[in-house]
This record gives sequence, structure tokens and C-alpha cells, in this order.
Amino acid sequence: MQSRQESIALEDRRDDLERDLSKARADLARWVGAIATEPLTGPPPAYTPNPEHLRHNLDRHPDIAIFGIQEDSGRAEVNLAKAAKKSDWAVELDYEHRAPLFGDMISVQFTFDLPIFAKTRQNPQIAAREQELERVSAERESMVRDHMAQLEALLAEQTALVRQIDRIDQDWLPLGQQKVDLTLAEYRSGQEPLTSVLDARKFLIDTRMKRIDLAARRAAIETELSYLSEEMQP
Repeated sequence: MQSRQESIALEDRRDDLERDLSKARADLARWVGAIATEPLTGPPPAYTPNPEHLRHNLDRHPDIAIFGIQEDSGRAEVNLAKAAKKSDWAVELDYEHRAPLFGDMISVQFTFDLPIFAKTRQNPQIAAREQELERVSAERESMVRDHMAQLEALLAEQTALVRQIDRIDQDWLPLGQQKVDLTLAEYRSGQEPLTSVLDARKFLIDTRMKRIDLAARRAAIETELSYLSEEMQP
């Protein structure tokens, strides 16, 4: 009875995995087309994130870099508004060639820009430009904090997954295999029932399935970190 139950449970898990595989291929086909149905060859590309590089170059991420451009534009507008508050002058020289009866003419024109009513004209414009610059800077800081939090969460999860996979490879899988071998030998010698062998095999299979799940999660996170790293290249 127990062996039949285990067989049914494994069939259910296989159906779930085949469903997930079909969904993944359908999602992949949206981006790469028919090539998504071709079989995969070789292991996934290895990627080892450099946390310090990612943290140090976070400002280069497109979501954050755009605010740097906006801040530069805002500072320029503030400077222009402040410059409009200062008096300025200009000189124009004009030469006019006329008929011989009148002779040529040269004229010089001086102009002076005298800002008046600065409290009601230039000062409000300066204040508005400065407030806009402060708004952009505040949004940039908020974006930096959000991206830093996301980055730290991804790095923490990636580190934890690496350690968990290493423990499975170095400890749990060897122990599981030893348990299967031991219970099978004891069953053959009449010291253990068949249920003990099935339980040991179930533990080993569950451990292998857990490793597959952890490896899939690690690959997804490292892909996201790799994309993030490429986005921040100079």
C-alpha cells in the first residue's frame, strides 16, 4: 500500500514539473521564438556576483542615472534664474552703406538690463527652480534606497542558497545515500522491513528535489544580478 502511495505521489510531482516546464518554455518563446523548444545543452552559465562592485556602481543603474541628468538640468535652471536677477549690459555696433548723396553711417547702441521688482519676479522663479531641484534629489535618494534594499535582499538570498546547496552536496546527499544503502542491506538480511527502505529512498529523492528547487532559485537570482551588473557597466 505504501509503495503504491509513493508511486502516485511521484507521478503527481512529475506532472507538476512537466506543467512548470511547459509554462517556462511558453514564457521563453515570447522572447526568443521557436528556439525556445530546442533542448538545452550543458550547464547554465556560471556567475559569481561582486557585491562591492554592485554597491559601488549603483548610481550607474538606468533607473538612478536618469535622476543625475535631471539634477544637472535643474542646477542649470537655478543658475539661469539667479543670473536673471543680476543687471547686464550689451553694446551693438551697426554700419550702414548708403547712397553717395548721404554717405555711410555708423551707429552704436548700448542696452542695460536692470532687473526690477526682484521680490515679485526673479525671487519666486529662483525659489521654484530650487524646489524642483530638491524634489528631483529627494526622488533620487528614494530610488537609491529602494534599489539598495533590493540589491541587498538578492545578495543575501544568493549567499544563503549557495550555502544550502553546498550542505546538500556535502552532507545531506551522502547521508541519504548511506541511509538507503544501509536500510537496503538490513532489509535483505531480514533486519528491516520494506517500509524502512521506502522511507530512506523517499528522503533521498526529496533531498534531490530540494536541491533542484534551490538551484533553480539560485539561477534566477544570479541571472537578475548579472543583468543588474551589466546594466551598470560604464
